[in-house]
Amino acid sequence: MDQNTQKLRTVMDMQKDIILTTDGEVLEYINKAFFDFSVFKDFEEFKKLHNCICEIFIDMQDESFLKPTYPDGDWITQLKKNPLKEYFVAMRNSQGAKNFFKVHFQAFDESLQGYMVSLHNITPYKENLDVLNLISHMQGAYFSVTNMHGEILKISSSLLEVLQVDIKELQEKNHTFLDFVNEEDRKTVLKHISQDDTSSYEIALRYKDIYLPVMAQGSFGLINGVPVRVTSLIDLSVVKKLQKEAKERDLLLFQQSKMAQMGEMINMIAHQWRQPLNAISAASIQSAMKKELGVLADDDFYKTQTFIQEQTQKMSKIIDTFMEYSKAKQTKEYFSLRPLLDAILELVSTQFYAHNINIDLECEYLLEIYGKKDMLEQVILNLLMNARDAYDERTDIQNKVIFIKTKDQKQIEIIDFAGGISDTISQKLFTPYFTTKEQGKGTGIGLYMSRRIMREHFEGDLLYEKIDNGSKFVLNFKNIKTVKKGD
Repeated sequence: MDQNTQKLRTVMDMQKDIILTTDGEVLEYINKAFFDFSVFKDFEEFKKLHNCICEIFIDMQDESFLKPTYPDGDWITQLKKNPLKEYFVAMRNSQGAKNFFKVHFQAFDESLQGYMVSLHNITPYKENLDVLNLISHMQGAYFSVTNMHGEILKISSSLLEVLQVDIKELQEKNHTFLDFVNEEDRKTVLKHISQDDTSSYEIALRYKDIYLPVMAQGSFGLINGVPVRVTSLIDLSVVKKLQKEAKERDLLLFQQSKMAQMGEMINMIAHQWRQPLNAISAASIQSAMKKELGVLADDDFYKTQTFIQEQTQKMSKIIDTFMEYSKAKQTKEYFSLRPLLDAILELVSTQFYAHNINIDLECEYLLEIYGKKDMLEQVILNLLMNARDAYDERTDIQNKVIFIKTKDQKQIEIIDFAGGISDTISQKLFTPYFTTKEQGKGTGIGLYMSRRIMREHFEGDLLYEKIDNGSKFVLNFKNIKTVKKGD
C-alpha cells in the first residue's frame, strides 16, 4: 500500500459518514464508520461474506433508492450514468433498525484513481437536535424520543406542561413512553413499534387525572449515532371537543388543521436540511483529505468556507420560512402570490421529490390577492399534501406531477393526475370529519376548513372538478389584482 493510499484511509476512518472506495468494479476499502454502524467487525470479515456493499442494500421499490442488483450493471454504473440525480440507500444497523442514507459520488482527481462514495445518514431526526429544540415549546404538536428500551431521552416541554409532569420526577424515575400511554392503548403502541409501522394512529396519553387524545406517528432513527425511536404527537383534544361543541367548531377546527400541517412541515424541514447537511459534509471531507495530502490551496480553502456559509444560510432561511408560517397574521392586506408560492415550494420540494413527485408552477398572470397570507398558505399546503397522498396510493403511475396554474385572472388551479375522485365521494369532500383515508391517518377537516377560509377570508370559494384521470381544485377570489402577465 503506497503512502497516499494509507493517508487517504486514515482520513476516511476519521469521518462520521460511511465512506468507501472502489475502482468501479472491486470494493477496495470501507471506513470505520461502516463497522460502527453494521454487524460486521472489520473489512476482512465483511469481505468473507460479501463482494459488494450493495448486497446489504434494502430494496425500497423506489427508483431514488439504489438497489442490490440491476439488469444492466451495478449500483456504481447507475451513479456514473446519472451524475446529477439524487440517490439514497437503505440499510439495517447492528440492532436491525432500518436507516436511510444520502449518496454522494465522485471520481478522484489525477493524484488518485477510482471513485469515492460517501453515505450520509439522513434517518429522520438523525444527529442534529436543532429541529427538536425548535418545536419543544410548540403547543398542539409534540414529540418523544426514546432509546431502544423505551426510556425517554427527550420530550416536548409543552407536552410535560399539558400532562402536568414535573421534570425532576421524569429524570429521577426513568419513565418510559408507555408510562404516559393510556393502558387500553399500550398494545396498539407496542404493535406499531414491533412491526416498525410508520403509519399514524390514535391513542390517548394519561398521567394521573390528565387525559390527552393524540394522533401518533413513530419511526426508528439515530441521534448522535444512538438508535432511538422518535414519536410525533398531534393534540386531538380540540377535535374531540369540537364533536360536542358545535358553536366553537370553525375556530377550533382551524386550529387543529394548522397544527396538523405544522406537524407535516416539521417533517419537511427534516427533508429540506438533508441536502445542505450532505453538501457541508462532502465539502469538509474533501478539504480534510486535501489537507492530509498536502494539496489544499488557500483558494480552495476559502471557497469551501464560503460554500459552507451559503449552505448554513440556506438552512437558516428554511427555519425562517417555518417561523413565518407559524405566526398568525392579524390584518388583511394585498400580497403577491408568486413569492408565497415560491416559499411553499422551497419548503415542500425535497419531501415531494422523495415521493417521486414534481411540482410544476405555471404563472401566466402575476397576481396580488387581498387577505391574510397565512390563510392562503394553509389552503395551498393542504391541497398539495392531499395530492401527494393520492399519488402515494398509486404504485402504477410513473410520471407524478402536480400543476399550480394562474391561467385565469381571478383564480388559482391545483391539478393532479392520481386517478381522480368518484362522484359519490366528491359530493362529501367538503363535509367536516369526512375522510377517505384509513382510520387514524386523517382528521377529515382539511378540505372543509380550506373552503371556509376561501369563503370567509377571501370572499371567494374552493371548488372541485374531476378531469380525465385526475383532480382539479379551483381557488376563486373576490379581491385580486393582475400586476402583469407572467413569463
